[in-house]
Amino acid sequence: MKAWLITWDWVGDAASVVDRVVGILNPRKSSKTVAEIVEFLYTQQTATVTGLAGYARNRKRIPYRAEIDFNDRVVCGHNPFLFAELVSDLEITTNPETGIETISWKTQAVYRPTEDGPRKITPPQQRTVTRIITGPISNEHMWDRSLGRFKNGFFSQNY
Repeated sequence: MKAWLITWDWVGDAASVVDRVVGILNPRKSSKTVAEIVEFLYTQQTATVTGLAGYARNRKRIPYRAEIDFNDRVVCGHNPFLFAELVSDLEITTNPETGIETISWKTQAVYRPTEDGPRKITPPQQRTVTRIITGPISNEHMWDRSLGRFKNGFFSQNY
């Protein structure tokens, strides 16, 4: 299956989020439409209601605007930030005993503009994420800032 996949990404454990996958969108959506959705999702997770009202009144007030790169990938936010890309071979399997879902996909090749035209810098890659909870997607952070460690039940993982 081809789709736009929206994920959280972060640097360092302190910014880790319980669910890496945030959303899956129809592949026919334009990168501009996806950028607007990603920007809304990020703002909804990080702003107060007062902030949301201010952003609705004047979009220029949004502190982290979604950006579309040369490869039509979308990035929005700080650490953690949202990342959206058009992927292929998207597959979701569920462990029948635990209900835990595993999401796998293939990224597209990444190109860099050069004077001679686009140059491939990264080939397509296979990625896999296994959720650590069941049920609806969660935006909860795994790191307990006051204790300086992972919250009970969570652990460091490279997923």
